[in-house]
Order: sequence, then C-alpha cells, then structure tokens
Amino acid sequence: MNKSEMLNFLDNKFRNCNPEFLKLSQVYFEDSDENSFRDFIKQIAITIGADWVNNGCSKSVFHFKEFDNYVFKIPYIGYFYIVDEDTQYFKECAEQERVPTYFCFDDVALYKNANNDGAYPVDANDYCAVEEYIYRIARKYNVNQMFTKTAFLGFVCGIPVYVSSCADKEYSPKKQSNETSKIAKDMIDKSRKEHKDSYSELYTTECGVLIETYGRKATQRLIDFIYKEKISDLHIGNYGYDALGNLKIIDYSGFHDLDVF
Repeated sequence: MNKSEMLNFLDNKFRNCNPEFLKLSQVYFEDSDENSFRDFIKQIAITIGADWVNNGCSKSVFHFKEFDNYVFKIPYIGYFYIVDEDTQYFKECAEQERVPTYFCFDDVALYKNANNDGAYPVDANDYCAVEEYIYRIARKYNVNQMFTKTAFLGFVCGIPVYVSSCADKEYSPKKQSNETSKIAKDMIDKSRKEHKDSYSELYTTECGVLIETYGRKATQRLIDFIYKEKISDLHIGNYGYDALGNLKIIDYSGFHDLDVF
C-alpha cells in the first residue's frame, strides 16, 4: 500500500466536491423516512467517482476500483435529526438559496463519547480512530487476523480519511451444526461470566463461523478480547468475507454516544 499514491488519488477525486458539501460528509443526518442521508452519500460517491458507498451512524465507507483491495472511511463528527415540523422550513430554505436541503442544516450535535467514557485514548468524536486503536491492541492479543485493518491515511481537503483492507463480500448467517453451536455458546458464556461488567452483541452464529475459520483457541482469544476491551455493536452488518472467503469483522468501533438516540 502506497499512502502517498492513495492521498494524491483521493485529493484529486474530492476536489470535485463543493467545500460545503464536503463539510456535510462528516455529519450523519436522518429524517422520518431515512432517505435524505442515503441520497446525499450516493451523490458524493457519484461526484468523486466511487463505485460503491456504505454508511452507518458513525462513518461512511467508499470503494474505488483503482484500489480494489481497500476501502476508505470518513468519520462523522456529529448528527442532525430532521423533525417533521422543520421539513417545510428546510424546503423553503433550499428553494430560496437554490441549494439542496441539507445545505440548510444548523445546530449539529457533536458526538462526544466515541472513546467509550475514556476507555480508548482517542478523540471523543472519531469512531475511525477508535477502530485504529482497537486494531492496534488486537495485535497484542494475537486476534488482529479476524479484523480488517484500519489506519489513518491523512487529511483530504481538510477531512480525516482512514483506509481499511476490503472484505466486501456480504455476510449472511448460516445454520451451524449442533456441536459447533454448543461450543460457541459455551465459549461466549465463559467470557460473559468472567467479564460481568461488559456487554457485547457477539452471537453464537458468527462465533461458530469464526471457529470453523480460525479454530477454537483463536476464537476464544477473540471472545475474551471483545469482552475485556468492551467492544460492542457487532451486528451481522459489521461482518464481511475477504477475497479468500475468510470472515472478518469490518466495523468494530462500537457506538457509544447514547445522547444520539
């Protein structure tokens, strides 16, 4: 991976965007039908020439065919919720200013707990930095091979950008054998009892796939790591298969900003 080459490539791509457009790329917003933000992110993807884009509550993920083995992540610094009674205001603002509706947003609420109450030594609104930190400590536990690596790439047009290895083949749960399911459940129960103050959405189905892929010892190390380091929000959308067919955890920053919902 040549970081300079990647930064130059992204810089050229993002310069096609309106600067105000780019500022909004760091704000997650939501309305009652949840379509505005998806349309906005898709528009950015079209403008910068990405071949696909995904997003959650904490970051956007862009992929370019020129760097097929990698994805680029932009962390959100906060959120904005469009309540129904304000819809008309934003519509009128957009018509008057001749801009898209989202250019009229104000009073963005900043994320302030990405570092999970100080558990992670990173900025309190940067979930990508959390991923970079977690991957670094995962190496100490010898479980990093189960995660897609995330690292800070640099600033592009004033926006922090991170790069991760790509595991974009969609994961869908598959029925496990009774034996594998029991082993997975016993392993999770063991860690839960040892770390009663920790909570994680790690389920037996995903655990079973990890056992089949990496073995029991490695998976037990992963489970202990997840509970000890309080890594949460591991729903099925945060897994993917890499080019070799190995299951990876692709989004592992958690979501700790309880003021959001």
